[in-house]
Amino acid sequence: MAANGRGAIEHYLIMRSLMYDQVYNHPKNIAVVWGLKQVFRRAQSLGAEALGADKTLSTWFAAAERSALAEIPLSAYLAADDTVFNYHLQRWQSHPDEILADLCRRYVNRDLFKAKDISDWEPEVQQGTLAEMRDRLQTQGLPGDYYAGLELAFSRGYKPYKQGIRVQTPAGLREIGEISPLIRTLVQTHQKTWLIYPAWLSIKN
Repeated sequence: MAANGRGAIEHYLIMRSLMYDQVYNHPKNIAVVWGLKQVFRRAQSLGAEALGADKTLSTWFAAAERSALAEIPLSAYLAADDTVFNYHLQRWQSHPDEILADLCRRYVNRDLFKAKDISDWEPEVQQGTLAEMRDRLQTQGLPGDYYAGLELAFSRGYKPYKQGIRVQTPAGLREIGEISPLIRTLVQTHQKTWLIYPAWLSIKN
């Protein structure tokens, strides 16, 4: 790449970094994804037959049980779109399993979990708060591990692509991270710890 294109690449990589901070790792997105994980964790524990899952989702469940998601046929992988998943989430709201039904209802009706950034808390405080929340949930008749948890989220630092992004300089081609102070600030991967819990459950800390 010619040197006069450096600014465009810097802009692209900075915007990519901001997407992680402001979109992918937005607290609402973190909470929604965590809630969906609990839906399918509960569904998998019940078994595809008890769920009335279609062929596509049954294939995914069978592969997950074998820890072989990489073996899912391409046709089943491509068929698992939002329409398929939303169809099952809608149906499972009336499933006899109360936990699955409630988790699905929360997603469909946007009765979402909350996500609180507790990255600056000491690990023992994080774990203690989670344990205390789960105890309180149990007193309400709710299984704590499905309704409260910790989720790690990463803001990916810039890592050179396979061939790198190389800029033409008087000294020859150089990787952009070597010549751009802006890009060097993006190298570190940042981790956040989020506490996920129902909105009605207050935090004492």
